[in-house]
Amino acid sequence: MKTPPSNTLGFLKTTAIGGVLFLLPIVVVIVLLGYVLKAVVSVHGVLREWIPFDSATGIALLFSLAVVLILAACFVAGLIAHRAIGVHFSRTM
Repeated sequence: MKTPPSNTLGFLKTTAIGGVLFLLPIVVVIVLLGYVLKAVVSVHGVLREWIPFDSATGIALLFSLAVVLILAACFVAGLIAHRAIGVHFSRTM
């Protein structure tokens, strides 16, 4: 038994939309990590005298520290959003 073309088109459309919605956040995270890496490398270039890391391992360590700081800031922002001040701010906006 053949499936009607409208069902096949609907399947292809929903599958494509699902794939885009799955991959889009991954692409956004990768792009943001690229910006973080550029910032870490530029900061390392300026502060080379005070930062003893001059190898790829040192850059990776600084990059990891930057990612951990960003995740901590996101966590704190989530905590604030659940508090009364965050709810008040959301209603105001």
